Amino acid sequence: MSDFISVNLGQRLEALQNYSGAPNAFWLELAGTAAGAVEARVGAVFMTPSNTKAWKCIGISPNEPVSERQQALRLCPVSVAESCDQNGGRLSEAAAVDDTMQVLAVKVPLPGGTGSLVVAAVRSSMDEQNREALLDRLVAVASAAPIFQVQHVLKQARTDVGQFSNVLDLMALVNAQDKFVGACMMLVNELASRLRADRVSLGWEKKGYIRVRAISHMEKFEKNMDGVQSVETAMEEAWEQDSEILWPAEEDATVISRDHQKLVDEQTSGHAVSVPLRLDGAPMAVITLERKSSPFDQNEVRWLRLCADQVAPRLATLEAKDAWFGARMWRGLRKQLSKLIGVEHTGAKLIGILGVAALAFLLFGTWPHRLRGSFELQSMQSRVLPAPFDGFLDEVAVEKGDLVRAGDLLLTLDRRDLLIEKASTLGDLNRYIRETEKARAEGALGDMRMSEAMADQTRARLERIEDRLQRSAIHAPFDGAVVDGDLRERTGAPVRQGEMLFRVASWDALKVQAFIEERDIDYIEEGAEVKLIFASRPDSPTPARVVRIDPMSVTRDGANVFVVHCAIDEDMEPWWRPGMSGTARVDAGRQRPIWLLTRRTLDYFRLRWGW
Repeated sequence: MSDFISVNLGQRLEALQNYSGAPNAFWLELAGTAAGAVEARVGAVFMTPSNTKAWKCIGISPNEPVSERQQALRLCPVSVAESCDQNGGRLSEAAAVDDTMQVLAVKVPLPGGTGSLVVAAVRSSMDEQNREALLDRLVAVASAAPIFQVQHVLKQARTDVGQFSNVLDLMALVNAQDKFVGACMMLVNELASRLRADRVSLGWEKKGYIRVRAISHMEKFEKNMDGVQSVETAMEEAWEQDSEILWPAEEDATVISRDHQKLVDEQTSGHAVSVPLRLDGAPMAVITLERKSSPFDQNEVRWLRLCADQVAPRLATLEAKDAWFGARMWRGLRKQLSKLIGVEHTGAKLIGILGVAALAFLLFGTWPHRLRGSFELQSMQSRVLPAPFDGFLDEVAVEKGDLVRAGDLLLTLDRRDLLIEKASTLGDLNRYIRETEKARAEGALGDMRMSEAMADQTRARLERIEDRLQRSAIHAPFDGAVVDGDLRERTGAPVRQGEMLFRVASWDALKVQAFIEERDIDYIEEGAEVKLIFASRPDSPTPARVVRIDPMSVTRDGANVFVVHCAIDEDMEPWWRPGMSGTARVDAGRQRPIWLLTRRTLDYFRLRWGW
């Protein structure tokens, strides 16, 4: 049995060393050979690049679904790569999933210092005596990996040399053409021949769209044909994404290929690929190939990309040369302008352009002329509440800034003297009434008249006392706010008749008075727009308009100002209060920026020296 395994292993090692397939298939074959070499159930191959320590499983055999126990055995080698690396490149230990299982692993370096490879296998029984022999078999199997890597690199290099030689041959044919259409036809025909394509189309960008300029083996074609329009749509899909598009798309493709699928379905071509032609990094054209026989592989796409990069400058030169006179003049003008504002001396050019633009704007542009002043909210209805008579403060219910409603108690005066005086007056009144009745009974007409007169006089004095008692309590005349009067600290102090106690202002009807400096008042007209910026809420400007300007100036903060009355266009906000202030910006039309910048300076010199 061992001799049979050795003979079979030798044949498989020779097959691995001469393997010419894809790398993914080789790693699977290597894992299967490793499992067979040590009579294992599972074989696995792990790889890590030279600049990292992250191991990745690149092949495992068997790859098809197995039983639950064998599935656990298949997953077991995933954790042995690092253990093998830490044990000097050779590992033989019991499996973590089952003590009766044996894990064998060996490490080999890849050529060129590109990384390391670990080949592992899981056996169904422990074999301590043949451990080293089994590890040597794995080493023999793993040695095929560096040989395959070298052969794969050499094969790729030979392929690249051959592709580059074909590109040079194609460039020689294209460069021999001195007309754009001839070069395009030569290109598409050669691509169709070299890549065995059924149809090759070349589309050129024009005003943001791709238009087909050449189709292989077709000297003339109708631009409105359905097939041509489908090709143009597919080309625009590659041009807009600036990326190669291959159909059928690969599983990990990130580009959109819906229009290519539609093209293949409509033309029954089976397979298609589009490659943009770039000039100075920007796509300007697209080549689309269609083939029924077989899909396009990555080597063909890479060769096509190399061809596109090489022929793009030549085709762009011929296309510009064959354009009509007006187009050539326009392109030449654009080229000269690109030198003027191109990448050379970009900073100086940009500064110069910005300077010229700024100067032109200062001299010929316009800018809103807004005058700045202050404003204050004032109540349209306010009332001073004075002391009704001489007396003393008894109770103060509000203070400055409080909001009150009509009828709310604000203040009461001391009523004790009035109540004593009222009691005394009531006693006098009763006495005079009795005297009047007594004189009437005795028939003393003169005494009766005198008593009645004294009683009337006492009643008048009593009415005056009642009036003072009623007026000793001062109430709010309307809804508003107390804007003046802070009397709580004066409780018990005397007040004189007519002395102001409170000022109450209504807050539901406010007006705006703006104060504009004398030098700016001539630029303001009635109806001008005003923006009120409250000091308490500068982030919420309020629109208003000028309704009247007082004809006489007033002195405010040491300067002559004119009072400008403004009307607010919006509904009043609930947080507005009389006395609030802020900044008012009055719209005075539009002026040239140079005038706005120099007006104050020129006015200063005119006032100073009479210019």
